[in-house]
Amino acid sequence: MATLRKLTAYRCIWERASEELRSTGISGRWNLKGDQVVYASESRALASLEVLVHAENSFLLSKYKFLEIAFPVNLVKHINVTDTNVLRDVIECQNYGHEWYHNKSSAVLKVPSVIIPYEYNYVINTEHPDMKKVRVTKVELFHKFDPRIRAGIG
Repeated sequence: MATLRKLTAYRCIWERASEELRSTGISGRWNLKGDQVVYASESRALASLEVLVHAENSFLLSKYKFLEIAFPVNLVKHINVTDTNVLRDVIECQNYGHEWYHNKSSAVLKVPSVIIPYEYNYVINTEHPDMKKVRVTKVELFHKFDPRIRAGIG
């Protein structure tokens, strides 16, 4: 029996946050408030940038950690959007993601990053029946962002 290929994604979170894939239910680019999803990225670098664009200056002094997340490739639905105007329309993206979440057509939605359109993020539906196949495989401490980054923000 052939083994399914797995994908690896990364989630950069505050050091004190839970290492489980739990959703806060807040709205994001690809979900509406109440949708139980978590976001991850295809690289540690993109996961870090996603934190940076949303962080206040004081949070850059905090300690972070990376969650390495693995899931079978067959759990992923890929959105191929290259029009940056569509990506910047938050309401259109949220409505698409909300419909995906409720239809449960896949456990993971692969979406283009708005920060770097040729890189990808993953939206993970924590309420999907296949969620048990999505695993945190490693936790890595990421002490702090380089202070030179802080100088360029704000």
